[in-house]
Amino acid sequence: KQWYQRRVRGGLRDLFLLGQYKQQINRHNPIGTGGKTAEVFHSLLQDMWSACRGSSNPGSLKSMLSNKSDMYSGFQQQDAQEFLSILLDTLHEDLNQGDIKCTFVMPDGDGKCDESVANESWNFHKQRNSSYFVENFMGQYKSKVSCLECGKVSITFDPYMYLSLPLAKDRISIEYYFLSLASPSIGRCKVYAHLPVSADSLLRSISAELKLNQDKLSMFTISKNTILASYSSSDMVLKSHLSEGQLIVQENRNSSEGAAVFKVIYAVSDPLPVKFCSFCSTEGDLKRCLRCRKVSYCNQECQKKHYKAHKSECKASPQTVGLPLVLHLKQKDLKYDRFMSIAASANIYLNFSQKKKMKLSYNLKTSDNLGN
Repeated sequence: KQWYQRRVRGGLRDLFLLGQYKQQINRHNPIGTGGKTAEVFHSLLQDMWSACRGSSNPGSLKSMLSNKSDMYSGFQQQDAQEFLSILLDTLHEDLNQGDIKCTFVMPDGDGKCDESVANESWNFHKQRNSSYFVENFMGQYKSKVSCLECGKVSITFDPYMYLSLPLAKDRISIEYYFLSLASPSIGRCKVYAHLPVSADSLLRSISAELKLNQDKLSMFTISKNTILASYSSSDMVLKSHLSEGQLIVQENRNSSEGAAVFKVIYAVSDPLPVKFCSFCSTEGDLKRCLRCRKVSYCNQECQKKHYKAHKSECKASPQTVGLPLVLHLKQKDLKYDRFMSIAASANIYLNFSQKKKMKLSYNLKTSDNLGN
C-alpha cells in the first residue's frame, strides 16, 4: 500500500512537472477548461519544486477554479475536501480522452455475478472517461436496492473518485478521584474515553481499571464544593461537566448488607463576625441576624429599627467549603439518633440552622427513620 501511494504521488507530480500531461490535453472537451487548468497547475508545480523560489503564489490556480465554481471567487475560507474534488475533476476533464458523447445504460446485476457486472460497468465508464486520474484515482462501489413489494433486487456498480469518511475522535484522558472503602485516602486516577460518553460505559471502563464490580461504584461530579451532577447508568457524561468540576467515583457497600445512602452533607462556612452594631455602630456584646448572619445588633430594639433598610438584603446564602460528604449507612442505621452518633464517632460535627432545629425538634423523634 505504501509503495502504491508513493508511485501515485510521484506519477502525478512527474506527469505535470516533466510536461507529460501535454500529450493528453483535450482542448475540445466542453466540460473542461481546454487545458488551461492543467497548464496553470504545471506552472505551480514548477515554482514549488524549483530550488530558486522560496515561496509560490497559487493565485492563478484559484482564479482558474473560480471560473468553475463561484465559491472560490472571493477570499472566504472554504472546505479543503471540496477544493480537492473540484481540482481533480477539472484536471481529469482537461486530460479526458474519452468520447463524452457516448451514451449507455448502466448494467443491472439481475442474477449475474458481481465481477461480471463490475467489469461491464467499468468498461462503459471508460468509454466516456479515459485519463490518468481514472486509472489511478477512481474505483467502484456496489449499490444494492431491494423492492419491498415485488422483491426484485437491483445491483449496480457506480464509479467514484473520492470518499468522505468521518475521522475517529481522539480519546481524551479523564481524571477522577476514587473513594475506596478499604482506604481512607483519596486516590487520583485516569481513564481514557471518547466524549460524550454514557455513564454506564465510563463506569465499565473504570471498574475494569480498578478490578471492582461495576454495581459497587457510583459516580458524580463536584463543582464549587457542591455536587454538580449525579449519574445513573443511562445518563451522559458531558465535556462541560468535566471542565466545570471534578469527577468522583466511590465504592459502595454490598447490597447484601442492606446499604443505603444518606445523600450529601455539605460543610458550610459562617460569614466573618461584624464588630459593631449595624444600626447604632456601638461595639460590644453583639448578636447576629439569625437568617443572613451578615449583620449584628446590640439589642432587639436596634434590629427592629434597622429592619426596613436591611429587609431586602436579609437572605440566607451559605457558602459551602471542602468536599461534600456522602455517607453509606445500613438500613438499620437510618435513624436520627443513630445517624448523629455515627457522625460524631467519625469526627463529623453537624450544625443545623435554627429553622432546621425547630423542624427537627417538632417533627422528628430520636427513633424516626430518615429514609433516603
